[in-house]
Amino acid sequence: IRPLGKRPGSYGLAATFLFLILGGWWWFNYQNAPDQLYDRYFDPGSLALTEMSNEQDYLGEGGDYYNSGDYIQAFERFDAYLQENPDSPQAYLYAGKAALAAEDYDMAAVLLGFALEQPSLFQDEARWHLALARLKQGNIEECRSILQLLSEDAEADFHQEATELLDRLPEPENPTEEE
Repeated sequence: IRPLGKRPGSYGLAATFLFLILGGWWWFNYQNAPDQLYDRYFDPGSLALTEMSNEQDYLGEGGDYYNSGDYIQAFERFDAYLQENPDSPQAYLYAGKAALAAEDYDMAAVLLGFALEQPSLFQDEARWHLALARLKQGNIEECRSILQLLSEDAEADFHQEATELLDRLPEPENPTEEE
């Protein structure tokens, strides 16, 4: 005689259900964790140079190193170029992208910030990569505010990517309550 209320397999079914719920919750949170979002959205791509140095072609060499995947050498060449040409937003952008690809997120954020200080055709790209640097640093709120700028401008480069990433960012841990 079986005790009332116990059916064969009911514990197995409950355990399976619980496993599916917890697994789904973990998968959703894992996919939207800052590191995974960064990995999904950062693409070092390749560089197309539009500016060249007359004396030593540090910018061109940096681009060659970058395009071959040697981001540290690329960064060193861009840095050398910036020593001679400190007003080049393109070089700051490329040095920042090289630093991102070389996993030096703090340096990338500084350089990309410099790229944004000067009006140029590279504003949207610098802003996008600065948002990714902030994401990787765990500064979700600053990342969110930068992405907001790109998502509000339908003509901005990276508008679609910024809008998608903005929707995937984790919610603030301590949202402020409006009174």
